[in-house]
Amino acid sequence: MSVIPFPTPNELGSKLQSLASRALSASNITAPTGITDSVVATNYMVGLGVLLTPQVTGSVDITISGNVSNTTGSDGAQLQIAYGTGTAPAKNAAVAGTLVGSIFTDSTSGTTVLPFVCRAVLTGLTLGQTIWIDLAQQALVGGAVVFGVNICVVANEF
Repeated sequence: MSVIPFPTPNELGSKLQSLASRALSASNITAPTGITDSVVATNYMVGLGVLLTPQVTGSVDITISGNVSNTTGSDGAQLQIAYGTGTAPAKNAAVAGTLVGSIFTDSTSGTTVLPFVCRAVLTGLTLGQTIWIDLAQQALVGGAVVFGVNICVVANEF
């Protein structure tokens, strides 16, 4: 039978502080504005400019949510998280980095604004090395992908 150690009351504070220090906040967040420049059904980057540096485990849980639509009726959008090192991609740059996690696809929203959520878990990241996080996007048939102002990026090291 294995014994599960439980911290004594005088150790509890330091244990909680250690856990709290594992929370990783994203820095340098820039919300995209007016992303309606694409008029073809090719992949390109949103240009979020989110940077973070893993400090403890090298494992990061990422969730990006917001509102999305297309400028063409009966068309839709596809979104997926991308990450990499070096300079973060600019808005409407070619797809860069590594695509990871869930793929949001809606093929019928057209001009209707819909909520989206993309999620990914990264493991094995190098401690102390800054990564960028962005979204790769694609208008499925034509038109342009349009984002609302409510884009939220949450990235936590665990």
